[in-house]
Amino acid sequence: MSHDGTQFRGATDKALEGRQRRVVASVPSFVFLIDILRDSDLCVLPPHRLVRDLEGLAVVEPPLAVPGFTKLSGMSERIPIQQAAEPTG
Repeated sequence: MSHDGTQFRGATDKALEGRQRRVVASVPSFVFLIDILRDSDLCVLPPHRLVRDLEGLAVVEPPLAVPGFTKLSGMSERIPIQQAAEPTG
């Protein structure tokens, strides 16, 4: 996954360093992966909670250790960044 379609460097890439892979798609959100996976023979390393309870997908442990993934915070552009960064409660 690449949030802007340009960067393919993350935890999975580090784990696959020195190995060969073939990137065939880039999506802006994990949500799009479900339909792509169901209609193709592609594989992906998404967060487990995203695919664990979905019918029609085979979920197995990857054959190599992949540490956590980069987390981003998303919000509406209508919310000022300063306000969004303030803790609530």
